[in-house]
Amino acid sequence: MLAISTTTPSQYHSPAVAFLTLHNPKVELRWFDGQHSLLVPHGNESGLIFSGFAPLSPYLEGYFVADYVDEVPQRPSEIDRPLTVYSADGQVFLDHWHQQIEDKLASPAEVEVPVHFGDAVEFLGYDLQTPMVTPGEPVRLATFWRLNHPLEEAVMYTHIVGPDGQPIAQADRLDAPSTFWVNGDLLIQLHEMTVPDSTAGGEYLLSVGIYNPTNLQRLPVTVGGKVIDDHLQLPPLTVTP
Repeated sequence: MLAISTTTPSQYHSPAVAFLTLHNPKVELRWFDGQHSLLVPHGNESGLIFSGFAPLSPYLEGYFVADYVDEVPQRPSEIDRPLTVYSADGQVFLDHWHQQIEDKLASPAEVEVPVHFGDAVEFLGYDLQTPMVTPGEPVRLATFWRLNHPLEEAVMYTHIVGPDGQPIAQADRLDAPSTFWVNGDLLIQLHEMTVPDSTAGGEYLLSVGIYNPTNLQRLPVTVGGKVIDDHLQLPPLTVTP
């Protein structure tokens, strides 16, 4: 099992990355962009490769517990150097993440994890890396997921919600294409957005969801076998004047 980080995680790979994928049909590939996400195959003998185009984000390094293996030899003319190889154990990653995110999902969310988004993916928790910001500052939120099966199309969104219930800022992206999702794999998605300069001080709720970009249909959010909404509300972000 192998997951490759590249800036084009669905197609149009650089020559070196493409070469890695052409000669072993037994390898079940996964794709992600490590600049904004981290995907870990579920097995205990898995590999992760980061290309020079898509190194691991510094905001995701604290969740990374794989072992360095080697660099793939490349010609000096290759433009995506280096290709760095790591060995990964999905259970080690999951245990490490649980230590970082346990007890995070507190009031007002009032739900227990995992939270199901349709039958395709389970929300495991989150890490609001910037719990307090001033107007104009960036917000960084990492959400943790267990994948169940692929989706034809999917985008994750995060909203910072104003007092009137409308978003004042949002991030819509998914950096591990849902068409390549494999049952049991683990994913962190990094959501980054900026609080508007005109934002008043106070607490602002965060919400996260998944939708189909073609028809804008959102996946239902299920807790304890019951659909609660089409998004999950997280504890608030604090904006200081």
